[in-house]
Amino acid sequence: MIGINQDTFEKDDWIVHPFYGIGKITGTVKKKFESKKQIFYRVNKNDGKYLLLAKNTTSKHIRPLSSKAEIKQALTIIQKPPSKLLKDKIQRRKKFIQAVVNGSLYSEARLIRDLHGKRVSSKLDYWEETRLKMVKNKFLHEWSLVSNEDREILEKRLKKALKNSTKKSSIGEE
Repeated sequence: MIGINQDTFEKDDWIVHPFYGIGKITGTVKKKFESKKQIFYRVNKNDGKYLLLAKNTTSKHIRPLSSKAEIKQALTIIQKPPSKLLKDKIQRRKKFIQAVVNGSLYSEARLIRDLHGKRVSSKLDYWEETRLKMVKNKFLHEWSLVSNEDREILEKRLKKALKNSTKKSSIGEE
């Protein structure tokens, strides 16, 4: 269930981190941190590795991979008409960052939909374009792992869902 995290993860569990993305836990290691020995998870991802303090995984921001049903619900969200975005660029960015930090698959689905809607109706700035690409890649990666389907096929399905979302929408900024 989205937003419900487990207290601990085990070797070979997949996790979703709001900034590092999706990675697989390969084991644990004890290291001195904040003047005491603490346990860290070793996490491998496509483009590298990182250590994650085990006690931090109780954070609502770090979650296991979504289920197929949750991915399906995220696609339903993506297909809905996009919401209008705030005109103020700084406030818009704060909202985007908040959605990513939230760690929710559903917040990211709304972010993908709304940024795509803005891209269709006007233009994204460089920062928005970069964030859209990042969140879409993370979503596609997770969807591919959960469904065990080829990423290229999933990209086409996502593109179709986004096209459906903007069909009869006159979206822009508030």
